[in-house]
Amino acid sequence: HRIVMIVPFIVSVTLGFSYLMSFVFKGDATVILLPIILLTLTFYIIYEISLREDYIERAISIVERVLKRNLENSRKMAKEYVSSFKYLISNKPLLSITMACAFLNWFFDMLPIFIYFHALGHNLDPLLGVLIYSVSIILILIPIGIPGNMGVREWVMTALLKIIGLSSGEALAITLTSSTITVFLNELFFGLLAYVVLLSSPSPSKSFN
Repeated sequence: HRIVMIVPFIVSVTLGFSYLMSFVFKGDATVILLPIILLTLTFYIIYEISLREDYIERAISIVERVLKRNLENSRKMAKEYVSSFKYLISNKPLLSITMACAFLNWFFDMLPIFIYFHALGHNLDPLLGVLIYSVSIILILIPIGIPGNMGVREWVMTALLKIIGLSSGEALAITLTSSTITVFLNELFFGLLAYVVLLSSPSPSKSFN
């Protein structure tokens, strides 16, 4: 489910920026806790909205009035979204499996960075690695105008690695290798795992009938 897959990303962003703020504000506990508080609030809002079809319906109605368009397809998608989320929440074993897969996906997405640093004889602070990863993911989500934001993540990640002390060649090698390996790990391994879980789980429609 989309919500489950976004949980590790939100956690990584929070940890990364908490790490950054600990340097900027020289360890001020109040400032460091702020991202964690915002994280908790974000999870609560997402959870509440995902259980309430009427909230999503109101948001779609507002968008319809602004755009002056019929968004009936969006309404159908919203119903399916809420239905699948309720099913996921009610099915604790499936929720546990999908949450574990989501965090494993996140872990394997970051893992190559640490392996390459170790291979080159550099030590990378785990939270610094999380910060670099978080920034690169955020840039993927921002519509910059380049199809698929191709090259943007790699360019920024290379620049961040150079800032923390790597040479241009090392930074570029780590970035390109990491991106390539990540594609194979996500698309092949976890794609297959998700397919197996999907086949072994009853469909929401059968459970509600």
